Amino acid sequence: MNQRFYTDKIIELLDNELQELRARNEPLTRAFFDNPEIQEQIKNQVKAIASIFKHAVPSDEHFREYYILALNEFKGNNATDILPSISLTKSKNKTWLSEERAAQIDWHYSERYFRYLKSLGRSQKIIAEARRSSLEVLKKIGDPEADNAFYIKGMVFGSVQSGKTTNFNAVINGAIDLGYPLIIVLSGIMEDLRVQTQLRVEDEVVGYGVIDVEKGNFGFKGVGEIKKFGELGDNAIKQIMIPTSQHADFNINIKRTEFAINHKNVLVCKKNSRVLANLVLWLSDQLAEGQNKHDIPFLLIDDEADNASLNNMGHKGKEYATTINGNIRALLGLFKRKTYLGYTATPFANVLQDRNETPLTKWPISYKEAGVTREKRFDLVDNLAPDDFVELLFPPSIYVGAKHFFETRLSEINKIEPLISPPVNDYHNSFPSRVFKDTEQAAKPGEKDTRASKKTDIFPRFLPESLKDAIRCFVISTALRLSRRPEMVSSKLYQPHNSMLIHISRFTLWQNRTKELVKTFVEELTTRLNTELPDGKESVYAELELTWIRHYAHIVQNIKSYLPDDYEDDFLTPKDYHKDIRSNLLTAITGIQVVAINSDNTSDALVYNKKSEKKYIAIGGNKLSRGFTLEGLTINYFIRNTDFADTLLQMGRWFGYRPGYLDCCKLFTTSANIHKFDTVSVTVEELEETFKEINKKDGRPKDFEIRVRDNPKVIKLTRNSILKNAESINVNYSMGMEQSTKFWINKNAIETAWTGFVEHIKRLKWEEDKTKDVFFHSTDAAGLFAFLELQNTFYDFDLPGVREYIELCNANGKLVSWKIGIRKNSGAREVVLLASSKSGLPGNINLTIRRGPREQASGRYDFLENNIFRVSDKSAQIITSGSDFGLTLNDDQMVEVKKKFLARREAGSATNIPDKDYRLAMNDQEGTLMIYLIDTKHVFTSPDGADKELEARAVELGIDTTIPLFGYALGFPEIKGDFGGNYVRVKQPDPITPEEGEEEEDEFPEELLEG
Repeated sequence: MNQRFYTDKIIELLDNELQELRARNEPLTRAFFDNPEIQEQIKNQVKAIASIFKHAVPSDEHFREYYILALNEFKGNNATDILPSISLTKSKNKTWLSEERAAQIDWHYSERYFRYLKSLGRSQKIIAEARRSSLEVLKKIGDPEADNAFYIKGMVFGSVQSGKTTNFNAVINGAIDLGYPLIIVLSGIMEDLRVQTQLRVEDEVVGYGVIDVEKGNFGFKGVGEIKKFGELGDNAIKQIMIPTSQHADFNINIKRTEFAINHKNVLVCKKNSRVLANLVLWLSDQLAEGQNKHDIPFLLIDDEADNASLNNMGHKGKEYATTINGNIRALLGLFKRKTYLGYTATPFANVLQDRNETPLTKWPISYKEAGVTREKRFDLVDNLAPDDFVELLFPPSIYVGAKHFFETRLSEINKIEPLISPPVNDYHNSFPSRVFKDTEQAAKPGEKDTRASKKTDIFPRFLPESLKDAIRCFVISTALRLSRRPEMVSSKLYQPHNSMLIHISRFTLWQNRTKELVKTFVEELTTRLNTELPDGKESVYAELELTWIRHYAHIVQNIKSYLPDDYEDDFLTPKDYHKDIRSNLLTAITGIQVVAINSDNTSDALVYNKKSEKKYIAIGGNKLSRGFTLEGLTINYFIRNTDFADTLLQMGRWFGYRPGYLDCCKLFTTSANIHKFDTVSVTVEELEETFKEINKKDGRPKDFEIRVRDNPKVIKLTRNSILKNAESINVNYSMGMEQSTKFWINKNAIETAWTGFVEHIKRLKWEEDKTKDVFFHSTDAAGLFAFLELQNTFYDFDLPGVREYIELCNANGKLVSWKIGIRKNSGAREVVLLASSKSGLPGNINLTIRRGPREQASGRYDFLENNIFRVSDKSAQIITSGSDFGLTLNDDQMVEVKKKFLARREAGSATNIPDKDYRLAMNDQEGTLMIYLIDTKHVFTSPDGADKELEARAVELGIDTTIPLFGYALGFPEIKGDFGGNYVRVKQPDPITPEEGEEEEDEFPEELLEG
């Protein structure tokens, strides 16, 4: 009887105790986990179990070891919360999958899958939500028993690396149970991703396939180990067939015995135009004589649905389509009853894509027969836009995503800033975007007589120090995980693999040179670790200790102070360099494989075998940009450049779950990328909040499309090919809140801005609202514009089309009145008085306090080197309270806002009323501008107190810290009606030229798409 058996039994017993606790309506607290009586009771029960099975009773020492392991797993699982998914649907009719009909279904595949998830150690809450959310999706797809033709189009979206594949495998299993005999999964455009998805479908749906990737052995696995179906198991349940394999995508020469329409089949295919063409041709050949469509229900799941599937030619008219889009629509056109279901983390493009009608002309697909090129023509469905439903999945509380790394406006999110290293700024000579025309040497941006870098330029010639530093971090992070291995190796949460990702250029030749340089550096480190004395002052051990101090000492000791209260991970134990890390460094570096994952280097691959522990440093480009999961990913070196939201987020392979090693993770990237990620993070956050609001009002997918299309931040982050190269675009600020959170710290700018601000407010009439603790000025739109046009020190506070939007609203009797408020902060804990004589206000106020970045914070480099101050600690908010936007509300309205919030608030959730609740209560004739006067002296201190480096920087810049900064927060009510401010967007060509800039993710070289 092994350790895992006893651990699982202890977890079962703990769960029994928990159920009794809940039956008594008592809350789950830390006291439950620390209760010695429960431990003693379970110890006696374990002895009884050992006696029943006639095994040796575990010693006290062994029981303690098993109990701690079980408790750590149990705590992590039961402290994990997950919000239920929500949806927008076109039809408000009752679903065909009623409770009565669902009760009649034999959910064999689904129940086996959920049992499999439990065997992996997934928490009950996560499994319950996977069950619930997948059923919600199944209710919205087409009824497989319907007699009438149907074409249902839906989309599921959620955070990058958050578990969408779990949902779609649950949907596949459920669809099989419901009677869908043919399911095709389109898994990105890269074979590596297709293979990874193939293996997961084998594990989680089929139950049979490759069990050893390196040896190629076949057998039962995954769900097949839970229960076998078909002739080798329960022959009452038909076994699903999977004609594709780890080594083979769909091929037109496939034998009918391997893929027959009258069997249940699931295929995993690339979004490759030739593969899709072959599928269409083969399926058309299977049609019975006289038929032009198959009369079986068909489910097409499009993973990474915003990649390559979209019709970037749709703006030309319904007769135009890109090749892959046309082939997918031809595939769907072969069936009378079909459902298209897209999955993505970045829904911008899917929501914004063209919604053309069915074309009049048929779609041509060429093929060769006996050496002669022939052509067949096929009907297309109209489009792939998710008009019928959109489902939003929420990640569980243990997920670490963009909001934890970058800017967030949510007060309940804890930013873990030490996970981001100081911005990389030494890469230009190794990976230049431009070179000098005459010498072909690296040039910095802005230098003259340069040209764009080409793939044939000989770079890199050496590794930048920042990349070497990142590699040292990978060695240390691996050693740190090795030091925790004894405590965790028997846990189902244990991740045996270690990976590092290097994203430096789209040029494959550069990636391959980087691979050789990294290999050399790793070999040098290995030699030094083998030959130099650990206590030597000039040794590699001393160098790595400095790396530990710079990057790890603080976060490893303090990681739990950065985590939410409900984030439980007792495997994150503090470690010491000399006691725990140094002795593991040689083991950590031994066996590291350096690979370049690209189309020019097909011999390299990432093979994560469950039976062996791998250590990879992967240099990659497009192949690792979307969907692909790197197991045990800790270090990311990311200096590629793109302006597009979907590309940025999809490249964020570092998001996800990191039990037992979250503090090992580190992101190395540029200051420019951090700024872009900040914007993307807040934009996605806003769209999720928009989705929630539309859901509450029983809205439809079309409502979400309008809000996405008109969102000013989305416009700045979306590719021209999706916006049809529009020169003039409408923006809508309804229910929006725009705030300045970044400031340029410059002596002349601060002084000039303050002088102009004071002169302006002295000319205005100000009133006092003691209840709301503000001075306010009532004005019209012209008065608002006067404030927006004042000189200021805002950085990246761009409001495209806001004047046009407000003027259009004014013409329709909306947003005609504005209140300008300035917080008095009368109840501030820390008082920094600003006298009336200095501000021009009718009374004294206390300045708002916002501190500078901690030593470990990602914004520190920007502050010290670029003079950009970011309002940031746990969240990037300049507003001090949501009630700031109650400035236009009366007392009764304020009370009503609170009542509504308390009525919907769940126990244990945030107690602060969000600002949007107040803006929802505003009438559409009024808007609010809140102004915050910020104490500049505190800007040069950190949240930990006095900071000599920041103070010295203030002196160096000659900043008069008695002069305040001022910041804006602009709040809009809900404006009903199709109002849009006309924003003239500068047309920039999509950067898809072969030698310059960042390629569009949809626009890959033909050899990748054609195959």
